[in-house]
Amino acid sequence: MNPSLTFVSIDPVLRSKLPFNYLPAALPDIARQPRSRGRRLFGLNNDPPGAIRRRGDATTYMVDTATLQDPAAMARFLHDIRTEVGDEGPVDLWFLGPPTDLSARIDVPFVPHVANVISGVRRVAAIVDAGIAFWDTAFRTESGSRFREMVYIDFEAENANNAANQRLGHTDIADLCRQAQDEGPQAVVTELGTRYSGSFFGLGGGAYPDQGWHGTGVADLMAGGLAENQDAVALFGFELPMSVLRDHDGDSLLAVLSLTIELILSATSLLDHLPLVIVLPFGFVSGPQDGSHPAITAVTHLLAQRTRKIDLVVPAGNHLQDRSVARFDPATQAAPDPVRSVVWRQPPDDFSPNTMEMIFDGAGEQRTLQITPPGEAATEITLDAGDIVLVRRAVC
Repeated sequence: MNPSLTFVSIDPVLRSKLPFNYLPAALPDIARQPRSRGRRLFGLNNDPPGAIRRRGDATTYMVDTATLQDPAAMARFLHDIRTEVGDEGPVDLWFLGPPTDLSARIDVPFVPHVANVISGVRRVAAIVDAGIAFWDTAFRTESGSRFREMVYIDFEAENANNAANQRLGHTDIADLCRQAQDEGPQAVVTELGTRYSGSFFGLGGGAYPDQGWHGTGVADLMAGGLAENQDAVALFGFELPMSVLRDHDGDSLLAVLSLTIELILSATSLLDHLPLVIVLPFGFVSGPQDGSHPAITAVTHLLAQRTRKIDLVVPAGNHLQDRSVARFDPATQAAPDPVRSVVWRQPPDDFSPNTMEMIFDGAGEQRTLQITPPGEAATEITLDAGDIVLVRRAVC
């Protein structure tokens, strides 16, 4: 029987010109899955203090499926964009973001609302999550809500997140709070779902009226933990689109992390004299955990440029919840010519993007990998340090 496996190696020179998360973000397109779509492309900001930003100027670009399928085409696409914006920095600060069908570029400047400047506030807090019920009694005041602004991030909305229809100011929030009181919370949910179809409140987003919502619970904890008098805390909410939250293997959370923090800093810039707490109560699978990841480096650099006191609160313990991790027994490392194996089972009715990433320790060393599909002999490949190889199996 002829082996059903083929190996496709991405040339090291070409690999150095691809977005940091080209794999696994482009894998559905490479595998030509029926529902694959294009993706947004983000350039993270890592400019020195005082520099004029050139890395895309908070612009996102659309990469179509045909380009994603071909590493060489993707490299050319990114090269042209970097030439256009004058980016000569490391390529690993470019990330593929969430899937999209919108072909236009999106510019995301953010102009703060003057109405957010209020007296009596001693602290500012921003939460990035999904399902923030700003009308809940936990946040209500005589004039409306402690939330000064709500932003519904959507990378498929024209003009994106600076458009008036993607943001709720304090007056809009107060009107919806009155609607919740007069007509019931479901009326507000319906209204938000109509306005922001790609959000948690849109069709299929998950805003079921009989369930507690993550964003609301965390916002309550955030506000209550910052001050005994909660009226002294100005709250800002940023709702992530479901296209980002449900893109488990595309690293979309990493791609939008730096941009979202930039939006928060801009939205609260008129309150720069007050300390800011940014709460990011979502986990993303990423490593290493030593702060050297490009997305984390960009965030660290971004915050270091600010003289304002900023606390960034991130979750602990959420990593690797959605992936299985296998580690070989260290005792076998000392054995002569050890043979180690991992069994990968894929149910016949599982049509999800089922993938496996294998990482070998030992810089500069070769590794020989044998893959044995059911009913077939082993197929062998030798890998050099840093190799990235796609393994394809023909299914009859």
